Amino acid sequence: MICACLTAGVAYCGTLENGVSAYQEGDYKTALKILQELSIQGNPSAQHYLGNMYHEGYGVAQNYREAVKWYTKSASQGNTHCMWLLGDMYNNGRGVKQSFIDGLMWFRRGADLGDVASQSSLGFMFYKGLGVEKDYAEALKWYQRAGEQGDAIAQTALGYLYFRGWGVNQDYRKAVFWYQRAADQGNPRGQWRLATMYYNGLGVKKDIAESIKLFTRASEKGDPEAQGALGEMYANGIGVTQDYVQAYALFSLAAANGSRLAEKQKESVAAHLTSTQLSQALKKAGLQ
Repeated sequence: MICACLTAGVAYCGTLENGVSAYQEGDYKTALKILQELSIQGNPSAQHYLGNMYHEGYGVAQNYREAVKWYTKSASQGNTHCMWLLGDMYNNGRGVKQSFIDGLMWFRRGADLGDVASQSSLGFMFYKGLGVEKDYAEALKWYQRAGEQGDAIAQTALGYLYFRGWGVNQDYRKAVFWYQRAADQGNPRGQWRLATMYYNGLGVKKDIAESIKLFTRASEKGDPEAQGALGEMYANGIGVTQDYVQAYALFSLAAANGSRLAEKQKESVAAHLTSTQLSQALKKAGLQ
């Protein structure tokens, strides 16, 4: 047990457990005292939490440089999650000079030690060609490792690589397999992609009802593509009763979430609605 004397003349036993408990309960003043002392003593878990406090501004002024300092100390002692955090900091230039090369280095270190977030992020780096030459086969390898550990983002990305045949032979069944695993975890992008497979009958028997169910689930989580796809089904009466009000509401949500296509679809549907119905649609979407 490691204890830290935190107040003059008073022996205060500040264990890591006490510091983490204070952190989780939002008692950041106590957490800061305990975690600072333990971090100075070299405790990697305390350094991780202290880095989080500076990163988020919990009990201290937000300071990305200070967060990087403590994450680096913890990562240097083998904390794989801090390796991922450092990769993210370098990728986004928070507290350090932006560098995809350094971000890649930290992701690789964490990935090699089995950290699922690092594996997924390393797959993304190879997928996009950030800090390294684009390599779909290498992206597939790391997404596969993360996906097998249950990472829903990696599972969705893996499904897409199989769908497109990038870095691997095209295989719609395997795409469905990975999309399904992500969808089962509630990942909206996985649900949307799986819905498109059911809608088009790719790698699975065509099932419009199942696609509507999945589009709806993803839509409720704010996925703009799912909202747009579901809006199109309501606009055209595909698998549902044609409903321009519902379609406009969904297109409005998709547009609010960044879909440019939905902006155009809104205009097309609006021609079928009265001003009263347009107002009803916006209220339905929670945008008025």
